[in-house]
Amino acid sequence: MSLARLLICEKTGQWAVALRRELAAWPLRVYETRSFAACQEEFAQYRASFVVVEATTANLFKAVEWMARVGREFPQVRLAAVGPRDVEPYADAIREAGAMAVVLSSRQLAPIARMARRHVARASEPNLTFREQVEKRLPWKGASA
Repeated sequence: MSLARLLICEKTGQWAVALRRELAAWPLRVYETRSFAACQEEFAQYRASFVVVEATTANLFKAVEWMARVGREFPQVRLAAVGPRDVEPYADAIREAGAMAVVLSSRQLAPIARMARRHVARASEPNLTFREQVEKRLPWKGASA
């Protein structure tokens, strides 16, 4: 069973559509939720998920508070934020709350897509010893003695 999912928490679904378009060449499914509570239910089962949170001026305080709490209570979850341009003055606060990236245009989701792909792929790997992790990343096969 996978330990991670790519989750998006937003009201309308427009960011999910743009993220799916960005991930079209990759076999990574985007799971949508419409509330912070529903999103938390999802990553409570998939504890190493990558979560994209929509931050708007209407939900900004709640979003920042929620992201900070998620970072404390679920240390394996990674967060990113998306939102309209009027959220730009608050981008630093969103990052301080735990967002790895803040994107304010649906045309600029490539960095979030790359982060999500890497995180979900790593979280889905079986638990390996340190030696096994190093050997797996070596450019040649059969390196162990």
